[in-house]
Amino acid sequence: MTQKGGLGSVAQKEQVYSGPPAGQVYDEKLHTPTRVDSTVARKAVTKTIRFASLRFFLVALASLVESIIYWNDQPTIALGAAAVAMVFVVVGIFALRLNRNAFLVAMGIYGLQTLSLIGTGIMD
Repeated sequence: MTQKGGLGSVAQKEQVYSGPPAGQVYDEKLHTPTRVDSTVARKAVTKTIRFASLRFFLVALASLVESIIYWNDQPTIALGAAAVAMVFVVVGIFALRLNRNAFLVAMGIYGLQTLSLIGTGIMD
């Protein structure tokens, strides 16, 4: 059925949904789940995290330099910084092995060291 102006045809009414099909639709025995191949994504994430874990060694180096700087004036801070440097080396090794807890421990230690430095700065 076309319109007089030549603008095309008028949509006809049709029934699109005729209700649920009869019987069982899903058969558990015939279903085989598909697995997404995530090897490329895993390799990329592994490479990124290993590169990011090198930052722990940089923090350890910074703590070691801090320890050397404070050694003569404030030996307590120097020993604390040296201990933090050793811990960050250990955490860096575990981070290279992709251990999730290593990242959490390192964040906590870094926060405690920062609070210690702020407290020392306020006291002096």
